[in-house]
Amino acid sequence: MKKVLLLAVFAIAVAMLFSSCRGKTHEITEEPETFGLELISEGKEYKLISVSQFNGEVIIPEIINGITVTAIGGEAFANCTGVKKITIPKSVTFIEEGVFANCPNLLYISVPFIGQSRTEPKKFSFFFSPLKNELITFFSVIVSDAPLISNAAFKDNPYLISISFGNSLTEIEESAFENCSKLGSVSFGKGLEKINGSAFKDCKNLRNIEISDSLKSIGTEAFWGCSFNNIYLPDTLTDIGIGAFNSCSYLTKITIPSNVTEIKDSTFFYCMNLHEVNFPDTLISIGNNAFAFSTKLTNITIPSSVIEIGENVFEECVKLVQITNLSQVDLSPSDSSQEIRTSTEVPFTGFLSVDENGLETYSIGGRNYIINYHGNQIKLDLTNTNCNAIYKFALLFSTVEEITIAENIIYLDAYALYSMNLKTVYIDMPFESANDWDKDWNTGCDAEIIWKS
Repeated sequence: MKKVLLLAVFAIAVAMLFSSCRGKTHEITEEPETFGLELISEGKEYKLISVSQFNGEVIIPEIINGITVTAIGGEAFANCTGVKKITIPKSVTFIEEGVFANCPNLLYISVPFIGQSRTEPKKFSFFFSPLKNELITFFSVIVSDAPLISNAAFKDNPYLISISFGNSLTEIEESAFENCSKLGSVSFGKGLEKINGSAFKDCKNLRNIEISDSLKSIGTEAFWGCSFNNIYLPDTLTDIGIGAFNSCSYLTKITIPSNVTEIKDSTFFYCMNLHEVNFPDTLISIGNNAFAFSTKLTNITIPSSVIEIGENVFEECVKLVQITNLSQVDLSPSDSSQEIRTSTEVPFTGFLSVDENGLETYSIGGRNYIINYHGNQIKLDLTNTNCNAIYKFALLFSTVEEITIAENIIYLDAYALYSMNLKTVYIDMPFESANDWDKDWNTGCDAEIIWKS
């Protein structure tokens, strides 16, 4: 029968101020009666079973009274409403469910792994169930010693702000951080080798990411829709999945490592601020739509090593004025504005400008297209603009929720109203006007369309 030893802990009151955590620092020591500890493994290890109410930070050391802390009991910190920061040591090998249940002010957690143990990874919510939790305003996490972050471990977590990993981490499974809408910073240790598909998909605020020289593989759509403007890809990298950086609209430049021989379909699709791409001399293949709708590209060099080029690689790259194609493979015909085909130089037939309203426009063939919106307005009225057409995906990532289209707009391209945020479209002209527009002008548009005339 297990012998329960309630050891009290002298709470060392060290007055410290933290940027994210204000209050006292409490560390378990040899003195009695603040923490509940249970002797396990025939008295050779401690299991933390309960914690009294504290304000501020709680640090659990690896060893107390010469005995190693190896386990944290279920709901050990439950209802500790004043705790803002908790550090659990690497010596812990087992954590029971609901360890942080109903800790509404918890801002920072350092844990050795996510789940029951290093060999039984689970979703992050395992730490907070089964008690009903109040909303947390949150939240930074350090994972010090986990070899794996499991499938969908943090998926749809609306509170996570930053996370960093120790050198033990080797793999992040599918959708591990998908749609973590507030996640802004990620730092990997020196051992990470594989980031699986959709791992950080739709993390729209992810602006800072640190990747070390160990990464070998990035999965399909792994960083779809992220907001970093630069990302380091190490020479150890050998595989980049389909659409891995699709819709990374803030990405400005990329250097493909020498061990990556294939750029797959849609890898950099709709990277609208991408203006610099560096290919290695070892590149063999460029997939379909690999850089389509990357509207800031101005020139690009395809190395002689390339033996396969897909369809519409540079479709709608409206600023692309020069392609230096050193390979023996012709570029496919594209329906983009410049009609990019096979030559080493592409004439630039139109011109671009950004007006005082933040509308980036492209003029060609008698039409002054809106191709992008750089403003921050929620309501956009095109009645008195000099534009007369709206280009594909022009509003895709814009802030615009309501738009008014008047008779000065004579043409809407396919997917012209496809947008992540658009809710209402007012069209101040006869319904028959749409007969002159592309047949797919409203394809992908989830907004309510209201005809005023």
